[in-house]
Amino acid sequence: MEGSSRIGGFVMQQNILSQHYRILDQDDFRIFSSFEETETKERLEEIAAEAMKS
Repeated sequence: MEGSSRIGGFVMQQNILSQHYRILDQDDFRIFSSFEETETKERLEEIAAEAMKS
């Protein structure tokens, strides 16, 4: 994986070969995957916000 963004315990990564994006939790479990960067960033923010509420 190439390039990543991190919010809280979650990380967004882009695969260098397929160019898809994924979000991993603090245990490196994939919780979201998409080819759309904007969609993935928005989902990362939503997931992190939800986690902070609990």
